[in-house]
Amino acid sequence: MKKNKLMMLVMVTLVLLIAVVYGLIKNRDAELDISNPVVESTPEEIETTLVEGLLIETTFSADELNSSWDNETATSIALADSTARVDGAGATFENGVVTVRQAGTYVLSGQSKDIQVVVDANKDTDTVKLVLNGVTMTHTSSAPIYIKTADKTIVTLAEGTTNVLSDTENYVFATGEDEPSAPLFSKDDLVINGTGSLRIEANYKNGIQSKDDLKIVSGNITINALNDGIKGKDSVAIRDGSFNLTTGGDGIQSSNDTDTSKGWVSLLSGTYVINAEGDGIQAETILQTVAGTYTINTHENTTENSNKGLKATATLAVYGGTYTLDTIDDALHSNGDVIINDGNFTIRTGDDGMHADANLTIQSGTILILESYEGLEGASVTINGGDITLTASDDGINAAGGNDTQETGGPRVDQFTAGGDFTITINGGRLEVDAGGDGIDSNGDLIINGGEVLVNGPVSDGDGALDFDGQSTISGGTLLTFGSSGMLQMPGETSTQNVLAIGFNNTQSAGTEFVIKDSSGNVITNHVATKQFSAVVFSSKDLLAGETYQIYANGTNITDVTLESVVTAQSETGEALSTMGGPGGMGAPGGAGGPGGRR
Repeated sequence: MKKNKLMMLVMVTLVLLIAVVYGLIKNRDAELDISNPVVESTPEEIETTLVEGLLIETTFSADELNSSWDNETATSIALADSTARVDGAGATFENGVVTVRQAGTYVLSGQSKDIQVVVDANKDTDTVKLVLNGVTMTHTSSAPIYIKTADKTIVTLAEGTTNVLSDTENYVFATGEDEPSAPLFSKDDLVINGTGSLRIEANYKNGIQSKDDLKIVSGNITINALNDGIKGKDSVAIRDGSFNLTTGGDGIQSSNDTDTSKGWVSLLSGTYVINAEGDGIQAETILQTVAGTYTINTHENTTENSNKGLKATATLAVYGGTYTLDTIDDALHSNGDVIINDGNFTIRTGDDGMHADANLTIQSGTILILESYEGLEGASVTINGGDITLTASDDGINAAGGNDTQETGGPRVDQFTAGGDFTITINGGRLEVDAGGDGIDSNGDLIINGGEVLVNGPVSDGDGALDFDGQSTISGGTLLTFGSSGMLQMPGETSTQNVLAIGFNNTQSAGTEFVIKDSSGNVITNHVATKQFSAVVFSSKDLLAGETYQIYANGTNITDVTLESVVTAQSETGEALSTMGGPGGMGAPGGAGGPGGRR
């Protein structure tokens, strides 16, 4: 009997324990809302923030993310040549115009010529959803879709469909009007979602245009535009999608230059192929890219155009993504700051690889600049990390002052100031420079606190591997430079890490193996030069005061050097080597700065 009672007690306890655990799990799921809140919540109840900690918090509401619809409650608009049949409430067809006058869902299908869909709903309250369910619309004198008024219009690209909107170069306007100006044009907020395809042939001006905020959630979008491809006056926010843009102006643009809280572009992800005769992506204030794949080519149309890859007037911030940029003008450009937090870049440019009128900061990322006039440029340049390899016909890295106020000129036409607080600071990462001009050129100070720096510098005596107007110090990391001896500069006596400079009586040819060994025969550094050189500067924590080092070129012991101070400069014959920089690193004037091109 006692055994049965004990078994009964155990069973009751287990049942109660299971009930408690089940209740806790249900409560946890309710708190975490592991169901899909975007589907189950109303638009008024939830707004989904996709990424936090950005310069611009980019959000998409539930109705903007929802690309589904109910055919039973939606109004059907069937297009057929020059006629349209409306089945449902909220829309009428008369004299070649389908007018949508109230909130609701409207499903468009069929083909038409010279039929215009006009949204003319309540500006304060009405959200209109236009579903493009396999439509081909051509209009010879205006925009196929013209959104005059609505609180918000959502254009949904139905799954598995291809939709085409096209216009001609001849728009007819009412007296005093100059709008619409794109096959898909909205005066108010415009949202595009869905997984279908949209092709736009914009022969008059722009492809997709909103005079307010423009959001794209998804879709496969191809645009051929006489002017700009995707244009949102107050903002452009893209969550994802595939974009193929060929434009006579900018690929993507936000143009509000009167309100500093507007005029921004935020790209969270997506695949972009942009061929532009203007800028690839241009923001009047902030441009931020978070992820995605970007292939951007810019082509010079006139000397008045800006032909940059990514361009912002205030701040350009990159958080990640893959970028293949081939540009006439700067590949990345800001009239203010450029911040590279991460990303993979392959760049060819006729001007600067990355240019900031103010501060250029690189935190991380892989940057390969295959061709440039100047590789990295800003009033201040700070490298905290990353893997950077760059080739420049002029300076590899340049810190100089300038602005982008001029409207004409072309690549390599910056206006630089003679004075200012200009600094290049290297705190970490790996940097390899191949420069036709100065390798690293600061019109102020050059400070190296860490990282690995390799400079294959100039062959002409008018330039130097290092060039600075102020002071240069090194306190950590590794520095190895090859270049000419005519403008030789090196970090100064205020450095806390030893520095060695070696000068050669004769120019060493490209392919020469340069080696430094300590007195025990240990290799401290070795490198095969990619260009001819007559001077080498080396600094490392492995260089010890009082130690004697052997210098080799192609296996031949050229000279031995004993480090008797923080800075040692010696020719191969054992004589003191003349440099442009003395104690403290005072150097000859740096370069006047390179280009930033048209602004």
